[in-house]
Amino acid sequence: MNLMMTAFLFLFSGNVLAEQSYGSLQVDQLHKVVDGDTIMVSINHVHPLLGDRIKIRVRDIDTPETSKGRYGYKCQQELELGLKAKGFAEEFLSNADSIELMNISRGKYFRIAADVYVQG
Repeated sequence: MNLMMTAFLFLFSGNVLAEQSYGSLQVDQLHKVVDGDTIMVSINHVHPLLGDRIKIRVRDIDTPETSKGRYGYKCQQELELGLKAKGFAEEFLSNADSIELMNISRGKYFRIAADVYVQG
């Protein structure tokens, strides 16, 4: 029950709690690497609303963008570098036996941010 409540507070807390850490969770499934600094995962022992196919921003990593739009890539070179970073992350994470999210919190723009540990 504590884990469920922690997850609820973690996802729906305001900016007042932006720097607060909500512990760690074991990733049960890596669905995809969105880009070099964002992954989509599922955590089975958390309610599906909170733990199914959630995007996690990897803390302290900032890679070039791979999407179009307002905050997307600015030039072809940025896109190419972003795709290279995404490819590296896909290869690294797809071969992992375990992925753990530690020091989970809300980051910039209210995104879920975490330190991502691969095999310890």
